[in-house]
Amino acid sequence: MSTETYFQQVEKLLAPLNPDERFEAIEYFKDYAQDANLDTGDALVAQLGTPKQLSRQILADYSIKATETQQVQGTKSNNRATVRQIWLVILAILSLPMAIPLAITVFVLIGAAIIVLISILGSIWITIAAVTISGFFVGGVSLYAAVGLVLTNFMTAVTYLGMGIAGLGLGLILIPVLKWFTQASFRSFAKFFRWVYQRLSRRRQTVEVTNK
Repeated sequence: MSTETYFQQVEKLLAPLNPDERFEAIEYFKDYAQDANLDTGDALVAQLGTPKQLSRQILADYSIKATETQQVQGTKSNNRATVRQIWLVILAILSLPMAIPLAITVFVLIGAAIIVLISILGSIWITIAAVTISGFFVGGVSLYAAVGLVLTNFMTAVTYLGMGIAGLGLGLILIPVLKWFTQASFRSFAKFFRWVYQRLSRRRQTVEVTNK
């Protein structure tokens, strides 16, 4: 594989980026290859990984950059964009060249962290969702009972009416809480994986500078 073919494949895999971003990324790594005397495809693969591996890292870098820009501007990404970033960063982590012992350690730590996060966040989410559903259910049943008793037992009907309004009110209050918690959970996952990827990337860059 020639260097031209290598970068052509990388460019194709960077289709999710806009033309300016693709050009910027390709030119950066072309300059890097020239400075490091990587004049063959095999040399590029040995240093930067396969075109697929390099493209995954570039896509993750641009996704993280976009998130940092949004944070500076005070805007938040939606759940779909956050999940996409999590997936891109996981692929990038898996694409980083690592020695087998380090790779095993990283994967074990990531797996353990995912299990812990899912256990904690999942249990909280289920609790909030259960209380929300219970509020609507109790509210609906109480209002139905109030309507049936209004002509026969007015005071009891008023009691059920109050319970119904309280139940529905609780459900309505918890809906935005549930939405916020879901978004916060996705952002927590994304932040964790960004942290792992950035730490590994800095480690790799340090090794590359040392080896030059």
